[in-house]
Amino acid sequence: MILNILNELASTLSIKEKEAILTREKDNALLKEIFRITYTKQIMFHIKKFPDVTGAGGRTTLDSAVESLLGDLASRNFTGYAARDRLLDIVSSVNERDREVLRRIIARDLECGAGTTLPNRVWKKLIPEQPQCLATPYSEKALARIKYPAYSQLKADGARCFTDIIQGKEIRKSTRAGNEYEGLENLDAAIEKIRATLDKDYVIDGELIYVNAPVKATTAPKAFSLDSFMDEDAEAVEDITEEQDEIAEAKREKGNGIVNKSLKGTITHEEQLNIVYQVWDFVEYDVYYGDRKCEDGYEKRFDDLKAAIEAAGVGHLVQAIPTRIVHNFAEAKKDYNNYRNQGKEGSILKNMNFLWKDSRVADQVKLKNKTPIDLRIVAIYKHTKEDHKAGGFVVEDLSGDARTNTGSGLKDTDYRYGDDGETRVYIPLDERPDLDREYIMAHPEKYIGAIVEMEVDGLQTSESRKEGEPKYSFFLPIIKKMRYDKSEPNSIYDVFADLF
Repeated sequence: MILNILNELASTLSIKEKEAILTREKDNALLKEIFRITYTKQIMFHIKKFPDVTGAGGRTTLDSAVESLLGDLASRNFTGYAARDRLLDIVSSVNERDREVLRRIIARDLECGAGTTLPNRVWKKLIPEQPQCLATPYSEKALARIKYPAYSQLKADGARCFTDIIQGKEIRKSTRAGNEYEGLENLDAAIEKIRATLDKDYVIDGELIYVNAPVKATTAPKAFSLDSFMDEDAEAVEDITEEQDEIAEAKREKGNGIVNKSLKGTITHEEQLNIVYQVWDFVEYDVYYGDRKCEDGYEKRFDDLKAAIEAAGVGHLVQAIPTRIVHNFAEAKKDYNNYRNQGKEGSILKNMNFLWKDSRVADQVKLKNKTPIDLRIVAIYKHTKEDHKAGGFVVEDLSGDARTNTGSGLKDTDYRYGDDGETRVYIPLDERPDLDREYIMAHPEKYIGAIVEMEVDGLQTSESRKEGEPKYSFFLPIIKKMRYDKSEPNSIYDVFADLF
């Protein structure tokens, strides 16, 4: 029964149809509980590998098996090998269809494309969303809320990572979508050292960055040194060439691709040695996930974070984000341009004493020429001249009120040049990058329903809109990269809140 519903949800890409299915099943207590325990971050089963079981089973109902997952595994009544054996017993006791549901629960993915937003619409506040304090996109109105002196911080180019540090419990590092990073032994050891210096539970907010050489305790990665471009007398570079942007973006894509291997559990020992955690906030756990309001201003939180890193002696692996104090917008703009000249994305301007909130706050503003927004791919259309290649994506925001066709940012990477710089060498299809047009058309299942990061120059009313179609489209959208670490797109009513 439950598997039938999950498969029905998976059979449609329409958000409205998925919501209608869940609404129809609103009184299904077991389905509700399965969504809750699968996607609630604070519920942990402490076991990754699902047992390989054959045989009919069927002596236990699915609801009893779910109760056992909570009562025996999530509660830590069974640990280590005993937990493994207990899971095997639970899985063996149910029929094959219910066994598949249990596999999805343990994998923390019901594979139905509903995520957390739709269940929370049907069952209000069923799944606690990942709290996150987000910056506001650049606008004159947003900029007017910044009070100087202010912090100018590098906008990190990696993958967002929230780390829950709880005394006596497993340290968890997860994405905005709640997926967990695995296989980062070096970083885990560093965070353990930070925990040893603390007397409270905390959440660290930051991004995982891939650097070009294994990180050693004796030297900080050169990529994060500000000495080379923070000279007070240096001239700001206003224009970054397209070639410089492409080179920088290629480096970011490669690095983020390796970081994403940690989400799939495929990162190698050598690769994880090159992962650095750039961090910028440090919030008490019961403030972050609970009802207690934040009382510490940002300056104190950031100072406490730097002190914890220094006390643990792990600054080579866990690094406070490069930060300067600026006294006016001219200084902030110069800082932004210096970062851009280094191939970075830009900077974020922050009020020094703002209080942490689980929302997009006016106290921090992204200084970027374009507005970033994550959208869902709902269709792929063919190239007008080469129908074996993708012409572009049809992308849509969370609300469904904005949709755009865009191919800008997709690439043709059929060949590379040999060592002589002249001979063209064919690149096999399965070795192409994510945004290769031919690869996309050959693997549509990898893209339909997935999240893609875009940059847009703004929101506009769709001139070609027909009755029943979304009211808005995006101005000059550019595809930047796939976001397999996310399960939900952004809403225009959040990203462009000032417009509404």
